[in-house]
Amino acid sequence: MESSAPGQNETKEKYILFYSERCGECKKFMKVLQEYPHINACFEKMDVETLARMGKLPPQLTHTPGIIEGNQLLMGPNAFKWLEKKSKELVGSGPAFTFK
Repeated sequence: MESSAPGQNETKEKYILFYSERCGECKKFMKVLQEYPHINACFEKMDVETLARMGKLPPQLTHTPGIIEGNQLLMGPNAFKWLEKKSKELVGSGPAFTFK
């Protein structure tokens, strides 16, 4: 039986992250995401340059980083706000990421 660290809740949700290796905001997002392994493990990460070469880039994706949660696409600052909210939910009352 696995146990989570104190103050961290398990999540079984799955998300898609669209990122670019050349995007400074994506690098910042990925760095913060790595600080929350429970959230990070729920992501399928997709490089937009690879998707574009394959002709599979979603046309509604206009900014990176982009997150798909369910049927909702969140991009740019909204992706950071989503991560802030999710980190607070999982960490509880402890320190969490804050978007500025």
